[in-house]
Amino acid sequence: MRSGLPLGPGSIGIGLTSSAGPAEDAVRRLRREAYAAADCGFDGVTLSEHHGGFPGYFPNPILLCGLLLADMRHGWAAASPSILPLRNPYSVAEDLAWIGAAYPGRVAAGFVPGYQERDFDAVGADFETRSATFWSHLSTLTGVLRPTDVPHPVLSADAAIADARVRDLTVLVGVAGPLGARRAANADVGLLLMSLDSAAATAALIGHYEEAGGNRSCVLIRRVWVGDSATADRRHDLWSQASSGREKWLTTSPNSVISGEPGAVATTLVDDLRTSGASALNIRVNVDKANPADVLRQIELIGAEVLPRVRSSMGWQVPEPSTALTRGIQS
Repeated sequence: MRSGLPLGPGSIGIGLTSSAGPAEDAVRRLRREAYAAADCGFDGVTLSEHHGGFPGYFPNPILLCGLLLADMRHGWAAASPSILPLRNPYSVAEDLAWIGAAYPGRVAAGFVPGYQERDFDAVGADFETRSATFWSHLSTLTGVLRPTDVPHPVLSADAAIADARVRDLTVLVGVAGPLGARRAANADVGLLLMSLDSAAATAALIGHYEEAGGNRSCVLIRRVWVGDSATADRRHDLWSQASSGREKWLTTSPNSVISGEPGAVATTLVDDLRTSGASALNIRVNVDKANPADVLRQIELIGAEVLPRVRSSMGWQVPEPSTALTRGIQS
């Protein structure tokens, strides 16, 4: 099974993170890792949003995805998740459409309502109304980009918007319960499924989504470290420190990182995919303070020894490179 769509069924992406230190170094490292991921067998890369220097995250993932696509020889890039209530949905639609015009078939996006008040404080947005704003903004965004909706009276004259409507750009949302899953189905968008949820809990969420008529991509996020459990435990400890003081539902546990030899990691990923019923996979391999050389090595190991096993077991095809308007990475 493979749709060829960014974040689509049968795809395997990797979530890349920001590193501590100067921003210039963080961007240089990010570009290097994205280039490596595309060459090592991942279908694409994703970036996640938080503000104020929150470890591992970016305040502007949509913008950075455009930068990464210029470096990647093939594959896609997606801001997933981005915090939709923090932005004007019409501007988000324009940004996605124009990046999509530069890199046709290589752009997608995932959105969440947000949960950290400091993100909203950073841009002067209302935290208390975030859920209502999220669903309203999502309706506006998809209305601009979807071919089945009435064209916007002004934006329909935008050439990139017109092209995006034809391509039906993939949009996912992260939801926390049955109501959100049903609303996602009604909005005709896919699901972005948390790394901290068990496969059984994820299966229940997908069940609610499909019962409500949802038939878009359901992307399962899993945290992976190929190697000994002590290394994985250290990374879990770092993630837990970054998570302290947040909502109870974000509490991590040691089994939130899948670790071990490549075959064992692949087996666990396949088990989780089958149990959950998810149609695509997003792998996260890094948290703050991880050695950049170690992260690149993980990208290589997972690409060479884990992804082929997962694709073979799931019946997913090896990606066919999309290379629209790429150039080699610059040092």
